[in-house]
Amino acid sequence: KRFGPLPNYHIPEFHVVLCNLNYGGGSVIDDKKLLKEVIGTEKEFLKAQQVIYKMISANPGITIAEMAVNIGVSDRQVRKYIKRMTDMKFIVREGGRKNGIWKIIDGDYEDFFERI
Repeated sequence: KRFGPLPNYHIPEFHVVLCNLNYGGGSVIDDKKLLKEVIGTEKEFLKAQQVIYKMISANPGITIAEMAVNIGVSDRQVRKYIKRMTDMKFIVREGGRKNGIWKIIDGDYEDFFERI
């Protein structure tokens, strides 16, 4: 024998909110563009790093302004490259701002120019 609904019985309602991980205003195409920009930025840094290594090898007392002119970017951009290279322990500044010199301490630097 089947029973019908009980009197004064309310069927519960459940509301569930699910987050759409694909939503964020972006799309797969935007993600690909971002990836290309990141890869492009990394390639740009690697090229600048090679040029900075060459300039330091030729003139350890070179200034950031001279590097910027040789690379063709702003002083600020060169400072970002230098900061990144010093954080990665590729180069170090010895001495003061005016009379100091740059030293390359990159372990892979020994055969760097052969790999270029």
